[in-house]
Amino acid sequence: GSSRRAAELASAACTCAQMALLIDKECKVAQAGGAELQSTIALDLDRLYGVLQTQADRICPGLPLNEALVETGLAPLFPTVLLRLQLPAVTALPPDQTPPLQFHDYLQHLAHMHQALAMSTQIQGDLPEKTHKYMAHQIALLYQSVSYSTLDMRDLKKKIEPQFDNIKKVTESADPPKLNDEQISFMHELTTEAIARVSDLGRAPAKRVVPWFTTLS
Repeated sequence: GSSRRAAELASAACTCAQMALLIDKECKVAQAGGAELQSTIALDLDRLYGVLQTQADRICPGLPLNEALVETGLAPLFPTVLLRLQLPAVTALPPDQTPPLQFHDYLQHLAHMHQALAMSTQIQGDLPEKTHKYMAHQIALLYQSVSYSTLDMRDLKKKIEPQFDNIKKVTESADPPKLNDEQISFMHELTTEAIARVSDLGRAPAKRVVPWFTTLS
């Protein structure tokens, strides 16, 4: 059934992910001249190749491995795996379609999105509190989160910059350290926008993970 196929596809994706990480490592080791480690990595890749072949046969019986990876949507997600196995390249993407993030970039992008979401959610939870002693530190972390170029949130970064010094002054010198209504409103609007952007798959930055979610969901 569909649930069994989804489980098998997830297993094949995990195998591809392991291979992609090993391929990255293999390139670095080769540049550093570590022949013995490179040989060990090659053996691991050969073993995983056999595992992937078996998994692909279960998902797409009778199809060659490269066609099975195209059929399942895994090929464009793991182009280095096809390249390393010397399999025929995937059909070119339409000119208006951006290539999916590579596996390592996908993991990093998810981490950046999670950081922005976590800090925005934490700030919103702390805004109703009676004191905002740590708010400047939290805003600094949020600023760092929205500064990642791949998140395309530079406009939010620019909104924080003129407000930060005043907020920091309040949290360090006021007794009790509490933001005024205008500052609270500003922070609520800012964090609401950040949460919306990382949660909406139709907009950047969340849009960049859609090919992964679509294939693996």
